[in-house]
Amino acid sequence: MGRTKVPYDQLFYLSRKELDIIVKGHEIDQKEIWEMVRMHASIAIQPHLKKGTSITPQTLIPLPWDKKRTIKEVPKETIDKAKKLGEIVRSKRIKKKADG
Repeated sequence: MGRTKVPYDQLFYLSRKELDIIVKGHEIDQKEIWEMVRMHASIAIQPHLKKGTSITPQTLIPLPWDKKRTIKEVPKETIDKAKKLGEIVRSKRIKKKADG
C-alpha cells in the first residue's frame, strides 16, 4: 500500500505493533536516502571549493535528526543584569519603547 509496499488485502490483517514497525522501517529508509543525497552533494561540491577548504555533509545540508546544538551557559552577571532591568521596567521607572 503506497510507500510501505504492503498489499491492500494484507493491510487489514496487520496488528498495530506490526504497522508501527513497518512505518518505522519506512522512516529509516527515507533517512538513508537523505543521507545518501547529502553525501553525494558534498562529494560533488568538493572539487569546486578553494584549496585547503573542506565541507562536511552535515554542514552542507543539516538534517533534523543530526546532533542538536548545545546551549551555551549564560554568565551569572548577565542573568542578574536582566533581572534588575526587569524589576526597573516592572516598577515603571523606565517606560517601554512603543513599537513603530
